[in-house]
Amino acid sequence: MFSELRLRIKAALHRRRLDRDLEEEVAYHLQRRADSLREAGDPDPEHAALRRFGNPSSLRENLRDQWSFPRLESIWQDLRYAARLLRNSPGFTAVAVLSLALAIGANTSIFTVIDAILLKTLPVPEPGQLLILRNGSRVEKDLRWSRTGSMGSLDKESGLRTSSVFPFPAFQKLQAQLTSASVFSFASLFDIHTVVQGRASMGSGHMVSGNYFQVLGVHPGLGRLLDEADDRPGAPRVAVVSHRFWQTAMASDPAIVGRTLGVNTVSFTIVGVAPPGFYGVSVGGFISAPDVYVPLQAQPLLAPYSRHPSQNVFQASDFLWLNIMARTRPGASRQSTAAEATNLWRQFILEQGFSKDPGRDGFRVVALPGAQGIDSLRSKFERPLVMLQVVVGLVLLIACANLASLLLARSESRRREIHVRLALGAARVRLLRQFLTESLLLGALAAALGVLLSQWGTRILVSALLEREDALRLQLQPDLRVLLFSLALSLLTVFLFGLAPAFRATRTSLAPEMHRTARTAVLGRAVIVTQVALSLVLLAGAALFLRTLQNLYSVQLGFNKDNVLIFAIDPTRNGVRDQQLVNFYEALRARLRAIPTVRSVSASNETLVSGWYSSSMITMNGAAGTASQPISMQFLRVTPDFFETMGIQLPAGRGILESDTASAPSVVVMSEAAARRVAPSGSPIGRTFQWTGKWGGKDITVVGVARDTRPHDFTQPIEPTLYVPYLQGPWDLGRLHFELRTSVSAREVLPLVRQAVQDLDANLPLYQVRTQSEQVDERFTLQRVLARACTAFGLVALLLACIGIYGLIAHSAARRTAEIGVRVALGARPPDIVWLVLRQAALLAAIGIVAGVGLSLLCARLVEASLYQVKATDPAALAAAALILALTVLAAGFLPARRAARVDPVSALKYE
Repeated sequence: MFSELRLRIKAALHRRRLDRDLEEEVAYHLQRRADSLREAGDPDPEHAALRRFGNPSSLRENLRDQWSFPRLESIWQDLRYAARLLRNSPGFTAVAVLSLALAIGANTSIFTVIDAILLKTLPVPEPGQLLILRNGSRVEKDLRWSRTGSMGSLDKESGLRTSSVFPFPAFQKLQAQLTSASVFSFASLFDIHTVVQGRASMGSGHMVSGNYFQVLGVHPGLGRLLDEADDRPGAPRVAVVSHRFWQTAMASDPAIVGRTLGVNTVSFTIVGVAPPGFYGVSVGGFISAPDVYVPLQAQPLLAPYSRHPSQNVFQASDFLWLNIMARTRPGASRQSTAAEATNLWRQFILEQGFSKDPGRDGFRVVALPGAQGIDSLRSKFERPLVMLQVVVGLVLLIACANLASLLLARSESRRREIHVRLALGAARVRLLRQFLTESLLLGALAAALGVLLSQWGTRILVSALLEREDALRLQLQPDLRVLLFSLALSLLTVFLFGLAPAFRATRTSLAPEMHRTARTAVLGRAVIVTQVALSLVLLAGAALFLRTLQNLYSVQLGFNKDNVLIFAIDPTRNGVRDQQLVNFYEALRARLRAIPTVRSVSASNETLVSGWYSSSMITMNGAAGTASQPISMQFLRVTPDFFETMGIQLPAGRGILESDTASAPSVVVMSEAAARRVAPSGSPIGRTFQWTGKWGGKDITVVGVARDTRPHDFTQPIEPTLYVPYLQGPWDLGRLHFELRTSVSAREVLPLVRQAVQDLDANLPLYQVRTQSEQVDERFTLQRVLARACTAFGLVALLLACIGIYGLIAHSAARRTAEIGVRVALGARPPDIVWLVLRQAALLAAIGIVAGVGLSLLCARLVEASLYQVKATDPAALAAAALILALTVLAAGFLPARRAARVDPVSALKYE
C-alpha cells in the first residue's frame, strides 16, 4: 500500500519525465512487434503491429490512472479551466470577488469582536470550573446594610436583588468552611498613581487574596506570583505587574524583579510579571484589567473603602467591598456550591444580626458561570453586536443573491458550450462539478480578500465601540474559531450563490428552449426581489437609527456642553489630605482662573452624565421637628461657580457660594426633580433635612433649586439630585473633576492646564481628560455605530441591488430586441418602449418593497430596545426607505430601457 502511494506521489512530482518514458516504452514495443512481423514477411508490418498491440492512447491512460491520482488531476483541470474563465472575464470577476469580499470581511470583523467579548474564556486551566459568587435577598436591606454602597442588580435566574461584593469576614468564613470549591477574592483599585524608575503614570490595579493566582492556575511570565504568605498582616509589601504594564511602563526590562514600584506614594517590591494574555478576571469595563496586583492587606495603605478611614475593613461586617470567585472541586457542581455557600452566608447574616430569619428574607448566594470572567463588556455590547451581525448577515445574503443573478446571466451566455459538451457525452455531474469549482474559486478569492479586509474593519469597529483601555485588553488576533467561521462562511456563500445557477445551467431537460428561458427568467426575478426586500430592511433600520440619533442629540440636557474641558486629579494618591488638600484645590482653582481664555472654573466629585453619582438616604424635617420616611437621593459635591460653568439655570434661590465653607451652616441646592419629591405642592427652599446613618445629626438647609440635568442613560427618568458644597460633603474630600468653560476650543487650553497642575505637583497626572461634548457623545456610541453601520451597509446593498436590476433589465431588453424593433417599426414612441422595459423593474421593486416591509415588521422587536422616541414600526422610516429604494431601482432600470428605446428597427429586424 505504501509503495503504491509512494509511486503515485513520485508520478505526480515527475509527470513529464514519466510521460516521456512511457512514450518511449510504447514506441519501443511497437517497433519490436513491427520488426518481428517484417521478418515474417508481413507486407504492412506497422499497421499489423498496431492492430495486435491495441490502442496506445488507451494503454497510456490506463497506465497513468494506475500511477497517478486521476480524481485530483480532474479537479486540478477544473480549477485551471475555472481560473482561465475568470481571467477572461475581469469585469465579472472583479464585481463578484469585491462584493463577496466586502460581505465576508464585514461578517468576519463582527464575529472577531463577538468572539473576543462574548465567546472567549479566561486564559486559565479548566475555566469551566470557575464561578462568580453574588449575594442576594428578596427584601430591601436595612439602613445599616444599604449604606455600604452596594448598589445591586436584579438576577434574572433567581429573581433576587443581588450584589457582587461581600464583606471581608464573610470571605474568610467561605474560604475556611466551603468544601465544594476553593474561593478567592479581589477588589479593584481605580486610577492609581504609579511611579517606575522616576516616571509617573496612571493605572489600575487589583488587591487580591493570597490564593488568587494559585486557584486560577496562572503561572508567572517572570519571577513569581503572589502567594498566601504575601497576604498576611505584617508581610513585606510586594507586587506583581501585568505583562502589558511591564512592556509599556518598564520597557520589558528583564531585571525588573526586585526593583521598587510606587503606588499612591506607597513603595512595593516587584516580585514577578504576569504571563502575556492574562488580564485578570475581567474582559474590561467596570472592573478594569489591572496593571498591578497587590495583596489585600495593602488596602489600608492604598484605598480605604470605608467612609471613615479609621474603620478597619478587615473587621467590618457591614462593609461590602470584595468580589469573590470560586473554582469547584472534583465532583462538585454549580448548584451544590451555591447551596453550601448559601448556608454559610445565612449563618453569617444571623451571626451579625442583619436578619432574624435569613431564610425567610431570601438571603442566599447566587453562583454564576465564571468561565468568561466578569461580564462587564459582555452585558453592554451583547445586543448591539448581535444586531450588527444580523445587519452584515443581510449584506452577505444580498451579495450572494447578486452573484447568483450574475451567474444565471453568465450561464445563459454559455448555453451553446454546455449543449455541445452534453451532446459529446459529458456527464451532467462532470459539468456540475465544473460550475461549482468556478464558484468555489470565486468564494476562495473573496474569502482571502475578506479576511484581509476584516483586520482593517475590526480595528475600525473596536475604536468606534470601545474606549482605548478596553480595546487594548481584547485579544483580537484571529484564532482558530474565527478562521473556521470564515471558512464556513465561504462555503455557505458558495452554496447560496453557486448551487442554483449550476443546477439550472446543467439541466438536460428536452423542454422547449422558450420554457427553459422562462424558468431562468423567473429565477432571476426571484433573486432580484430578494435583494430588494433585504435592502429595504437595511435602509429602514438605517432610517430608524438615524431618527434615534437625531432625537438623542435634540434632548434638552439641562446644561451647556459646548466649550467645556473636563479632567480629573487625585492628590490623595500622593499623600495630600485634609486641609492641605483643600489648600491645593483652592490654589489650582486660582491658577486655572488666571488662564486668559478660561471664563469660569468649577470642580465636582463626578462629572455630569458620568453615571457615577453617589447616593444616600435623607430624612426631611417636618414642621414640628419630626422626620419623614427616608428618601434616596443622588448627590454631587461641587465648588462655587459650578452652575455658572456648566450653564445650569437656577429658577429659585441661590447657588453654592465661596462662603459655604466647612465651618459655615450646611446648605444644599436641589434639582427640580428632588424639589418635586420633597415638596410636591410648594417650594423646598428653607426646609431642612439630615443624612441618615453615620453622617446624620446635623440639619442641612435647602437654599436653591437647579434645573434638572439628564442622567447617564438619556432614555431613563431624571433622578432627584442634591448639589452639596464640596467642603461640606458627608465624607472626606478626595478626587475631583475640574470643569473649565473657555472662550476658545476647549482642548486649546489643555497645555496651560497641564502646566498649572505641574507647577503645584510635578508627579500629579491628569486623567479622564476630555471635553464635555465628547463625554455626551460617548453616551450615543452604540446608536451612532448602529446608524452608521446600517447606513453604510444599506448603501452597499442598494448598489448591489442596482447592479442586479441593471443586469436583469439589460439581459431582458437584449432578448427582446426583435420585439422592440417590430414595435418601433409599427410606430411605438421611445417613451412607450422605455415604459415597456422599465415596468418589469417597477413590478420587481413593488414586490420586493412589499416583502421588505413585512420582513422589517418581523424584525422590529430586535431593534426596539435600541431606539429612542421612535417606534420600530415607524411608518415614516419605512416610507422613506421604500421611496429611496424604488427611485434607485427605477434609475438602475432606466439606463438599459433608454438604450432599448434607441434601437434601430432595421438592424433589429435584420438580426431576427
